[in-house]
Amino acid sequence: MASTNTIQHYSTDLIPGMDIQTTIQKIQDVKKQAVTTAQTDEKTIKQQISDWGDVSSSISTLTDSLDALRSYDTWSKMNVTSSNTTAVSATANASAEIKTYAVQVTHLAQSHTVASNTTAALGVSSSTDDLIAAGTLTAGQTFTIEGQTFTVGTDEYGVTDGGKETITSLMKKINGAASGMTNKVTASIIDNRLVLTRVATGSSQINMSDPGVGGGAAPLQTLGFLNADETFNSANVIQQAQNAQFSVNGLSVTRASNTNLTDVIQNVTLSLGAETSIPVTLAIAHDTIAPTTAIQSFVTNYNAAVAKLLSYSSVTLNGDSAPTVGDLQGDSMIPTMLSQLRSMATATKTAFFPDASYSFNGKTGNMVSLQDIGVWTTGKENQLSVIDSTRLDQMLANNFSKVQQLFQGLPTSKGYVHGVASDLYNYAYQLSTPMSGDIAKHVFVIQKSDNDALAHIKTMQDDIARQEQDLWAQFSSVQSSIQQMKADTSWLGTGSSSSSSSGG
Repeated sequence: MASTNTIQHYSTDLIPGMDIQTTIQKIQDVKKQAVTTAQTDEKTIKQQISDWGDVSSSISTLTDSLDALRSYDTWSKMNVTSSNTTAVSATANASAEIKTYAVQVTHLAQSHTVASNTTAALGVSSSTDDLIAAGTLTAGQTFTIEGQTFTVGTDEYGVTDGGKETITSLMKKINGAASGMTNKVTASIIDNRLVLTRVATGSSQINMSDPGVGGGAAPLQTLGFLNADETFNSANVIQQAQNAQFSVNGLSVTRASNTNLTDVIQNVTLSLGAETSIPVTLAIAHDTIAPTTAIQSFVTNYNAAVAKLLSYSSVTLNGDSAPTVGDLQGDSMIPTMLSQLRSMATATKTAFFPDASYSFNGKTGNMVSLQDIGVWTTGKENQLSVIDSTRLDQMLANNFSKVQQLFQGLPTSKGYVHGVASDLYNYAYQLSTPMSGDIAKHVFVIQKSDNDALAHIKTMQDDIARQEQDLWAQFSSVQSSIQQMKADTSWLGTGSSSSSSSGG
């Protein structure tokens, strides 16, 4: 529309007794009303675009939950139930057999642990007193632990430490070399005694020796770890090296470790935690938690998507007041989507499954719809609900593969087909795929309408501006004509008067 600056040179009193500003305003009010109506319509289109984005997001969320129901991971997990998880626990992979095992633990695997003599026996009063100064050890003596050689009188880095050696310094240098040992051994100090522990459990003892046995250079013997024949000093053995001994279904088994036992029961990983006087029962079965969670998520997201579609297309009567109309009411795509979703969710798969028979509460049937597992619509509303959770639990427990078949369908070279989840997934994915999905294509058409509406509004606004200029110009022309007529009339009057005077 033209600005005030463009037209301010015109007078609003072009024609005496006529309000030109008001006249022009009234002429243009009709067109301005058309612009206002078009702008309102354009806002409605923009709101529809936003609403369809909301619908697409909801359908996309439904698509994700359907993808989980057709996923191998949801249906492949196995669950192991133990009658005594403290004593025996286990996990199973997807290939494990559905079976029950009896596991009895006779002995747990232990790691070899030995200690030094007391400080009193070593001639010192604490773990920080110098063993060389006490005459217990001699600088330069050597000993080996699991392939690592240690020299008395040097620090943990092998640097001579002024001829000093303590229980604490021995601990530090042994721990410092632990990573390079054939079998890792760690050192600690308990009650001022040096304690060595083989990290790995099992029947193997710590490999340690005194190279100078018999020659007076036997620090491990002096410390109390070894006897003169290099056997372990039984008085200082804190824990014997020991394998785990247990039985599985009566078969005796021996292993060096208590945990991560993957080679005892095929596709099962065992962990032993305590010795038992009676067998522990391990029951291996399909994990029903993941499918139950996925089914509940599907129901929730299906209902949310349907409720959103209904809210955008509804008409609510308000008594004498005008009804409340959803932004997308009248859009034919909404009822089509609602019909398709309901039809596919409640479809019967009788023709597709070669074996869907089941029994429940003494009755037999074929698992060909969601109703067979306790999931169905609620009344006339297009909503789903777990109407019988007991039935769902028992179907998963006793007919797992057939529930899986109901959702996944039958395998083909292109994926699963004819399952409730697989078919619904394909439809929901077709709707919600960005750029190329049905909703995206529908929105593209609406967006074009919005662009056309904006262009039309711009054209109308330009026309109004041009018309205002034209009207002002026309009234200005009228003013010029009137002024000319006044001038001519005045001249005629003056001329006539002069002629009359001259004739007298």
